[in-house]
Amino acid sequence: MRRVLEIIPVSKTVWYRGMQMGRFPKPVPLSEGTVAWRSEDVWEVFDRLYNKQSANEDES
Repeated sequence: MRRVLEIIPVSKTVWYRGMQMGRFPKPVPLSEGTVAWRSEDVWEVFDRLYNKQSANEDES
């Protein structure tokens, strides 16, 4: 989780709420009590958020 939030700078609450809403990817279970996120999924979210931000800046 810590590494994901280093890439996508949101709080844990926002991240979990985003997962519930389908905005952010759900984790992949690795073992009992351990989950991880696929790097491709995290970078896809980064690209989507960054491109949205860049588009808004271009319109200004």
